[in-house]
Amino acid sequence: MSTIVIADNHALMRYSIKRLLEQNGHTVVAETGNGQETLYMANKLEPNLLILELELPEMHGLDVISLLTLGKCSSKILALTAYDAENYLIRCLKAGASGFVSKTAELSEIQSAVKALLRGKYYFPHVTQRMAQAIKHTYLSHTPKPIKLTRRETDILELLAKGYNNQEIAKLLMISHKTASAYKLRLFHKFNTSHLLGMIDAARRGGHIAGSLTVL
Repeated sequence: MSTIVIADNHALMRYSIKRLLEQNGHTVVAETGNGQETLYMANKLEPNLLILELELPEMHGLDVISLLTLGKCSSKILALTAYDAENYLIRCLKAGASGFVSKTAELSEIQSAVKALLRGKYYFPHVTQRMAQAIKHTYLSHTPKPIKLTRRETDILELLAKGYNNQEIAKLLMISHKTASAYKLRLFHKFNTSHLLGMIDAARRGGHIAGSLTVL
């Protein structure tokens, strides 16, 4: 019995996918409509499959995929979007997804993609298994370079993780608000994300900050 999490900000779409999956013997263990909840649920529940709409509020689906891949999440990820597959193919594979289906396709295509991913295969329209494996190997076979932070960057990262904003950080560290903002942007760049919670999650997993720190 396969366990699946559905992440889509449209309730009707979630309902349709859930009904299709349950009719085929799968168990939907959770549903969500935003990226931050998706990241939390996938890490907590570790489903066999995550069906993920890319255009999610609060955290983009590609960021969710990247962070789950960075955290060695074992779940297979099927990306959904209304955009053309060719525009997202490399980005989805590079982030760590194993499949892609357009939301304009029939529900039967989602069913085919689910079957493929649960069997350990890839599912990308008009892309052969060999092509998908070659592309994914190119991007994911190399060990990523460790992220190096300066002492000041670490200080600011820890304060961000505790819930301090730029103005409060500037006051605590006796630097200008502009400098604090610049450090924050530099940290986003180093962790390759544009979302605060995503960056903090990646920093915690990478050992840059203690696991006990929380975002307020």
